[in-house]
Amino acid sequence: MEPGDDIIDVLYRCGHPPATAGPVNNGSPPPYRQEAEDNSHPYQPHTGQRRPSAAVFAISPNTGRSAYSGTPYSGTPNQRRNSKTSPKPDSRWSTPAGRGTSTPYASTPVLGRYNGGTGRVGYNNTPQVQRRASFTKPSNPSNFDYKSSPLPRSTSAYDSRTPPRHHRTAPVDTLSEYDPYGYNEGPFVDEEPVYVPRSTMVDIIYRNEDDLLADRHKGEELIELPSGARQRKRRIFDPKIDLNMCDSNIAGQSDIRKRRSLNRSCDDKDVGREDKVVATEVSPDTSEDDNAMLLPSLLAAANKLTGLLVMVFLSYQFSSYLYKLHENDLWFSEIMEVEREISFRTEQGLYYSYYKQLVTADSLTAGLKQLQFDNLTESTSTVNILQRFNIYQEVVLAAMYNVYNFRLSPIFFYTYSVFSLQGLYLSALYLLAWTLSGTWVAGVLATLSVTINRFDVTRVNFTVPLREHFSLPFIFWQFLTVGHYLKSASSHSDTSHLVAVYISSLIFTLTWQFAQFVLLIQALVLFCLATVGLLDRDRVCRLLAVSLCVMVSVWYLQFYQAMVITSLIVSLVPTTILSLQSQADNLPRGVTKNIGLSAARIVIAVFITVCLNTILKVSMNQTADNHIFKFLKNKLSKDSTDFETQLYLCNEAFKWLDYNTYARLTASLALPAYALFSLTCLSSYVAVLLTRWRGAEQVSSNGAIPGMHPRSSSRAEMYQKKVEMDKEEKSKYEKVASSPSFLFEMSNRSDLCFHIGQSLPLALLAISTLRMKCFWSPYICVLASVGISDPTLWSAILAKLSGTLNRRVMNVARHTVLICLIIMLASQHKPKIDQEMEDLREFYDPDTVDLMQWIQQNTAQASAISGSMQLMAGVKLCTGRTVTNHPHFEDKNLRDRTKQLYQMYAKTSPEDVFSILHKYNASYIILEDSICLAHRERCSLPDIMDLSNGHIPDDGVRNPPSLVESKFPRFCEEVRYDTAEYRKWFRKVFENKTFRIYKVLLPSESEH
Repeated sequence: MEPGDDIIDVLYRCGHPPATAGPVNNGSPPPYRQEAEDNSHPYQPHTGQRRPSAAVFAISPNTGRSAYSGTPYSGTPNQRRNSKTSPKPDSRWSTPAGRGTSTPYASTPVLGRYNGGTGRVGYNNTPQVQRRASFTKPSNPSNFDYKSSPLPRSTSAYDSRTPPRHHRTAPVDTLSEYDPYGYNEGPFVDEEPVYVPRSTMVDIIYRNEDDLLADRHKGEELIELPSGARQRKRRIFDPKIDLNMCDSNIAGQSDIRKRRSLNRSCDDKDVGREDKVVATEVSPDTSEDDNAMLLPSLLAAANKLTGLLVMVFLSYQFSSYLYKLHENDLWFSEIMEVEREISFRTEQGLYYSYYKQLVTADSLTAGLKQLQFDNLTESTSTVNILQRFNIYQEVVLAAMYNVYNFRLSPIFFYTYSVFSLQGLYLSALYLLAWTLSGTWVAGVLATLSVTINRFDVTRVNFTVPLREHFSLPFIFWQFLTVGHYLKSASSHSDTSHLVAVYISSLIFTLTWQFAQFVLLIQALVLFCLATVGLLDRDRVCRLLAVSLCVMVSVWYLQFYQAMVITSLIVSLVPTTILSLQSQADNLPRGVTKNIGLSAARIVIAVFITVCLNTILKVSMNQTADNHIFKFLKNKLSKDSTDFETQLYLCNEAFKWLDYNTYARLTASLALPAYALFSLTCLSSYVAVLLTRWRGAEQVSSNGAIPGMHPRSSSRAEMYQKKVEMDKEEKSKYEKVASSPSFLFEMSNRSDLCFHIGQSLPLALLAISTLRMKCFWSPYICVLASVGISDPTLWSAILAKLSGTLNRRVMNVARHTVLICLIIMLASQHKPKIDQEMEDLREFYDPDTVDLMQWIQQNTAQASAISGSMQLMAGVKLCTGRTVTNHPHFEDKNLRDRTKQLYQMYAKTSPEDVFSILHKYNASYIILEDSICLAHRERCSLPDIMDLSNGHIPDDGVRNPPSLVESKFPRFCEEVRYDTAEYRKWFRKVFENKTFRIYKVLLPSESEH
């Protein structure tokens, strides 16, 4: 549709009807013709009604005259003879009164596609120049389509239904006697034309295939021309892609389909698109414009390249810095191999033992076979290590070592790989600060902040094989890709973003058993933000679906582990997707109603999630992660008699966040900057939500949603509604304009909203559990750097101070402050970093070395050894012997087994201890004086065992009142005296300052 075509012609014809009614014969052949689709009789015998004939009408592009020409008709010979000589006027232009009362025809014949021209007759019967058809995709074929050319946009419903007066029914004296349908019965009556609205006419012509009408509810697909007409945005030419596309000569047509310009250069470009080589002349102005655009592009590319090179350099330096700290603390490169392995304390040694087993196996396939049927980790039980533990990273590293080992020993290859991942970790934080602030200098500040707060960000320098060091780099890469996807306005890169989210999520979930709770927190944050309207619901639903796919993939890769499929995230995702998709586009008016509705949706979703999760766990008899929920419960209730939760609560890593952490983060200015920036962002989100909820649009009385027009609406009605909506929107946001604009600019940044929203629950998690600060501390460093360098805040500050805003001045000011801050922090903390690098230490633990060497030399390979969980991981790694228990606590049977084996540190009879050890086929037990003699505020292992057994601990306090005195002394203390009662079951075979080893005697050995 071209601007002004429909309205001008309609107004002209209604205001100035032609004076003549007869046809004007200019000697041209009849432009109209009708072709019968079949030769069947047009009447229905049983009803007497005429069946509409399938006809094709075409308007002449030259004169617009109408005539009728039929194919051979199965009537009388006289009729067929007359039909060849006598032209028949088109009956479509006859009014019902002009046809007579005897005409049974009451329906409108289906119009065919126009085969050329505009279908218009200009003023004074002047033919209209043919225009180019619009770029419309071909419609689906139907029984009504006879031509493939689409209806030009310039054709109006008035022209396709009502021609000028001189194209109406001819006078009676000019008609031939061929009139089988009675089209011309009665005298000729000169009546006003009948106007049919375009919405009805286009339905007849296009048969629901008009793209404009099919998408008229999508406001972003339509634009309004200066004349009031609406037109779809062009899709073939994109200004971002084709920067040299010629401009249209129509005002207001900058973002619509371009006409072919009369300029020769534009035509040459069109020819070039058809792979025709045409020489074109480039004007001097065009060259100057290209040169002016080239320089900023080169500067932007150079800036990006510089930022990436700085990122690579800082990532390498950070990895090297952490490795040097590890080397300086242990002198790792010079100590014995057994000392290197002993340095992997607790569960670190257990994970590394599987890597060592894979590397030393005959082949990687044989090693994987051994892991799937492992009898060394838990005596008397066969365990699938790949199912129970998260050790796929050890499998990958072992495979890489077998391919190429860089002439390194297995343990050095392993440690170098872990420290290299920390460089990837820093690059994720660097890019996160860069993308949120728009400058890579903020990434440098974030790197410096992470280095200064290294103790709170990572502990890789003294816990190398922990699962979190494999998972955290990919966790923050996933945060980065999720933010990019939420920010992206184009749908072309959606697939690549979702694939990146899936891969990063799969890696960090597969490498750490606690990572599923990160996905759970993320899903809750996305769901809440989408529920209140701060994030796009469709994009959030796709991200939630990706999270579900990740959990299903991990469930498959871990051999259908029940703990994975029964996790809360699996039950939450379907519920939240259904809740988001059931939300209406319009919001109820009023803040209270919206808050109540959003809260109700969130509460209902959480309730349904808990119910589904409970049903899944009961049906699958899954209790592996029950200790986590008991830990959260006892964190507040303080139940000191529960063995499982007390092991966690008495560990320093699972206590509340200590004061020293707040002091360190405050000294580096990271925590204050993060808190101030987070409060500013939260204020902007609250302000936007309150404004939106106060002025929320409601459904109109006829059920139509504002901004969506029904098919029955005419163009005039749609234009009037749009004007009214624009006035309403303008009045709605008058108060918003008077508020600080930077608040509302910040609220439009979806990625920042996501990161701020996600950092808050991670902060609560870190405050409640010290070990979980590894999620919050990096966010503090990144968001503090973003807050200091945020361009929106700097623009608001400079605009407030100077009254005007100059973007160049703003960039210079914020970069100056960033550089000064970087220099200040670096100079302030450099002495401390230098002191750390100069502090040289060495690993020294001779008692443990003696213990491991004695076990290797004096015990059989099939012997099973029992002791504390932490020590058993090292025994398995260093000696390769079977152990009865280990530190991986995410299994109900293992927790029960550990509680029974720990009776060696409780007030229990020697017979009970022997029966338990014999049950698990233990050959030796290792007792540690550091555990047996420790007593501290009911948090030592002996106190925990006394409370769980219902005995009064050594402090003598009967709390809770149900505690009783034990009948037996503490086993680990009494067995050292080698009395006859204990000598019957146990014999000491090794002792040093720290450890005692007792052999569990069989009945035959005890008699001897």
